[in-house]
Amino acid sequence: MSSERAVRKEPDQYLTYAEVAQRWKCSKATVRRRVASGALEIIGAGNFVRVTRQSLLEYESASKRRRS
Repeated sequence: MSSERAVRKEPDQYLTYAEVAQRWKCSKATVRRRVASGALEIIGAGNFVRVTRQSLLEYESASKRRRS
């Protein structure tokens, strides 16, 4: 029996608009609108823009509370 532990990879801390759109099953334009409204926090500028995982999870959590 091996004493090696399974290496658990940390999830990416930043996601592209396409990754968020795929997760939500929506268009990238919808993600851009959420960013423009201030609902999602981003880092970067120009062509390198990423949504922070923390702001994504907070938005999803708040969304679920509003629906309940």
